[in-house]
Amino acid sequence: MRRPHKRQLSNVAGYIVKHVLSPLCLTLLVASGNGIAFGQSTSNVKNSATKPVFYYIPHTHWEGAVFKTREEYLDMGLHHIMQAISLMNKYPDYKFALDQVAYIRPFVERYPEEGKLFRKYVKQGRLQIVGGMDVMPDVLKPGGEMFVRQMLYGKTWCREALGVDVTTAWLLDTFGHHPQMPQLLRQGGFTSFWFCRGVPNDQMPSEFLWKGIDGTQIPAFLLPGFYGLLFGPPRDQKGFARFFTQRFNALDIHVRGNERVGLAGVDVSEPEDYTSPLVNEFNRNPNRPFTIRYSIPSEFEAVVNKRSNRPVLSGDFSPVFQGTFSSRAELKQISREIEERLLSAEKLSAFTDIVIGKSNKSDSAAIMDAWEPILFNQTHDLASGVMTDHVYEDVRRAYDYSFRLADSMIQSKLGLIASAIDTRTSSNSAAVPIVVFNTMGFSRTDITEAEVGFASTGIKDVNVVDDRGMLVPCEIVRSDRYSDHGIIRATIRFAARNVPAMGYATYCVIPANSNTLTKSSETSMPDNVLENEFYRVTVDLKTGAITSIIDKTQNWEVLSGPANVISHQEDKGDLWELYLGLDGASHIAMINKQPVPNSTNAKLSNGFSKDLGKIVRGAVCTEFSVSHPFSTGTFATHIRLYTGIKRIDISTDLVNNEKFVRYQALFPTSVKNGKYVQEIPFGSVERPIGVENAAQNWVDYSDGMHGVLLVNH
Repeated sequence: MRRPHKRQLSNVAGYIVKHVLSPLCLTLLVASGNGIAFGQSTSNVKNSATKPVFYYIPHTHWEGAVFKTREEYLDMGLHHIMQAISLMNKYPDYKFALDQVAYIRPFVERYPEEGKLFRKYVKQGRLQIVGGMDVMPDVLKPGGEMFVRQMLYGKTWCREALGVDVTTAWLLDTFGHHPQMPQLLRQGGFTSFWFCRGVPNDQMPSEFLWKGIDGTQIPAFLLPGFYGLLFGPPRDQKGFARFFTQRFNALDIHVRGNERVGLAGVDVSEPEDYTSPLVNEFNRNPNRPFTIRYSIPSEFEAVVNKRSNRPVLSGDFSPVFQGTFSSRAELKQISREIEERLLSAEKLSAFTDIVIGKSNKSDSAAIMDAWEPILFNQTHDLASGVMTDHVYEDVRRAYDYSFRLADSMIQSKLGLIASAIDTRTSSNSAAVPIVVFNTMGFSRTDITEAEVGFASTGIKDVNVVDDRGMLVPCEIVRSDRYSDHGIIRATIRFAARNVPAMGYATYCVIPANSNTLTKSSETSMPDNVLENEFYRVTVDLKTGAITSIIDKTQNWEVLSGPANVISHQEDKGDLWELYLGLDGASHIAMINKQPVPNSTNAKLSNGFSKDLGKIVRGAVCTEFSVSHPFSTGTFATHIRLYTGIKRIDISTDLVNNEKFVRYQALFPTSVKNGKYVQEIPFGSVERPIGVENAAQNWVDYSDGMHGVLLVNH
């Protein structure tokens, strides 16, 4: 995780300028690669019998929120839609492309008197709705479900409100793209994919078929000159002609046909009201090298789809802006937690409808009301955590709103289901029934914690039994007690085993004077060892580092050095890129390898200590805990092994008192020359070792004989 710099905003002006002025950086590169010739000489094009066509697509890239809040950007941008409609009224050949439902919907709803004209131009094909999602989302860091919801929400609204099925995926400013995108886009009803960032080199073709990891292909349209290639031409005819000719020729290396395309629009930019007469005058010149045609994306797609010479390319169009993977890390955590909660709310709502028969028509509206702020917060800048501080506060409020809605619905549905379950598993009137729900799509065994309370005094301990009346090992995690040491309330822990998929299991907590299955505290185990039937874990009692993990099933030492070590480095970078200033036009996938921090270039948590940690051994869990100073803050870690569960749980808390800092967790493995595989949305992909990228829930490093899987919560 990383803290932003005070100096981050010094690059704002450079960011905006580079977005506008960067297109010609690709002009003079010579193309060759993978046996495919990507270029076509301009002279051959100009001598053809039919003049080439330069498809000219006006648009505006509405920023959902980054330097300004959502509402502030709407205040800036809504009148741009009005201006585009006005230009279509004035010039019959003028066309425009609009993206992002979060931008279009407020216009239609706030200016209903213009809605009829808006829909007229959409129907005529002069105003094309592209994107088909709530925002232009990040696709690497949010969960895959978020991307599906973007398509579901955006395309549904466009069909219902505008009568149009959006088929052009429009991810121009998104910070990289994973190779499962072709399948997801195709299944979402998209027939094309327009983008700018994440390509491996500057010699990429501008039109190709992108092949995903499952073999699905989608026509891809790369914009080598970015999405502002044709924005801001001179207002005099001579300068205008020179401007367009230079940009037409700059695309030589990337095209495979007579036609080529360029976009005219930058961040929250006004439609240019002076270009139509200049376009007409340019086209009247019989000696012009090409014809400029106002267009929309689908028109250029139709032309390219007739070609038979498009190369098929596969691969991972990332990473770009690696600093965004860890900037404002708490936002990534909140987003994932709410995503899980909303899915659980939906599942439980469907469960109550089907099983209990208590349908609530308002549930769908409430769930969608909770989803939309989360979908908006997945816009590429917000999901990346690169917003200014006052926008950050606005984002947190939106997350809090959705969290409350999701949590309220979950509690309501759980209560409804629990009320229909017969929990009479004990004749003891003081027994407390517990229902454990599993909202996953597979049977699950895992640790459960529950809170129980007793008004009666004299209850010193508890036992847990399952629905067959069999004792289940349990332990008290924490408790409040009466003066006679009886339990007032307590948090208990036990393993719920084989809870069915989308189902539940019932247990009963029975008051007792002692726990029947409590383990004796006597053990021959060394003070620094945790062990269950799967692993033997050795820890450094002073520092909290794990010094050894033995996989008992293979008698294999997992580690090559101390693990669960946190590194603390000075963060010299910007929010977008690690240790580099911001280049807003960055589009080439990064290959720089980040060295593993060590004691010479970082402060390590195992270089600090205070009091010895201790291991507590219970009937369910063996837990090691230690805390000590770390740099100017503190470090505290908890390592747990559970009986019957093949997993090592590690929870580490850092108190940070510094502004310019970056933390990383180090787990050196004894696997040599293995393959490094990361989870991506609805898939997995092998990626180069040492290059920081965005994984979803897990990364795996294996050599065919042994492997280590690191899973985040």
